Amino acid sequence: MRKSNCGFSLIEIMVVIVIIGLLSSVVTVGVMRFMDNGRITTTKAQMAEFMKALNLYKMEKGSYPSSSAGLKALVESKSSSGEPLLKEIPKDAWGNTYRYRSTGSTCQVISYGADGREGGTGINEDLKVSSDGK
Repeated sequence: MRKSNCGFSLIEIMVVIVIIGLLSSVVTVGVMRFMDNGRITTTKAQMAEFMKALNLYKMEKGSYPSSSAGLKALVESKSSSGEPLLKEIPKDAWGNTYRYRSTGSTCQVISYGADGREGGTGINEDLKVSSDGK
């Protein structure tokens, strides 16, 4: 009587597990890169909206909010229609608070990137938008 060899050997199962692990790590790296790019794009879009609201503020008040008043002034200030310029000040895509600087005639909105600290490269790079385009 012959014994039938049904099923897989331990080596075959281990090879399949290694291949699946390698494929999943390649896919994970690619997905993370797209997520990082999405966070950067989201943060830049939010900053562009801040600049629109800040420019409206300047048109109505004659100058940008002071550095001490910050972006909060956009929520507290009413437009000519009686609505606040912004309903809320969101955090950047990494959950960090935006920074705001103003001289009265110019202003700048800053996100310190993924690490939340000044400086850095890649996803940790500071994102800035200024009223003077610099």
